[in-house]
Amino acid sequence: VTGYLPLPLLQRLDWQIYDVRLRATMPNTIDPNIVIIDIDEKSLSEVGRWPWSRDKLAALNHNLFEDYQAALVGYDIFFSEPEQNASLIKLKELASTELSDIPQLSQRLDALANKLDPDQQFANSLQHTPSILGYYFKTDNSPNLGVLPRPSLDQSTLHHQAIATYSANSYSANIALLQANVVNAGHVLSLPDADGINRRSQALIRYKNDYYESFSLAMVQAALEMQALTPKFKTNPLNKYEQSLEW
Repeated sequence: VTGYLPLPLLQRLDWQIYDVRLRATMPNTIDPNIVIIDIDEKSLSEVGRWPWSRDKLAALNHNLFEDYQAALVGYDIFFSEPEQNASLIKLKELASTELSDIPQLSQRLDALANKLDPDQQFANSLQHTPSILGYYFKTDNSPNLGVLPRPSLDQSTLHHQAIATYSANSYSANIALLQANVVNAGHVLSLPDADGINRRSQALIRYKNDYYESFSLAMVQAALEMQALTPKFKTNPLNKYEQSLEW
């Protein structure tokens, strides 16, 4: 009851009871407004092996909004490093060596660089469509990759009060070009229980002195056109501080 004495067997039994209760009370219905686009074996056989070039993702993003009238798309895929166009790199190399006697070639390649850059093509598509990117927080001290979105809550918003939540030490996020052209991004860190099942989601994760929202929360916030999170601190009858988040 108190949790002071760890009893693994009792904890597992409690998880199983929770699972049974959840299955018994769930509405067991599917919301037709929510669609999961799965990159499966059939997709790979038709389009090609993963990872796909980001110009293909740009075309996919365009089709989702133009052909299927998607209102919002979330990518739980990480784009933490730039994609290089091997053909463009080779052409630039030839323009500066074997074909250096054709000055128009180098000038033309510079003019076409953005159009031939798969990252820029994907960014252009994201810029004109409401999209959310995913990224990952880590517990180790490995080097950070990419850039984080703006924090959901910072110290000025919190008035230097702390929220009890999970803390991260590093992250793998998206390259600046893509992050700058989306509505928002949210972390996809999951913390499964000892039996390997995810039963809860970290709505906020603390990194340094700021708090960042989850991928699902960022999706809900964008889909419902909600404004920023506003923290409310109140005192309960036992004079203990309770924390809640309100829109």
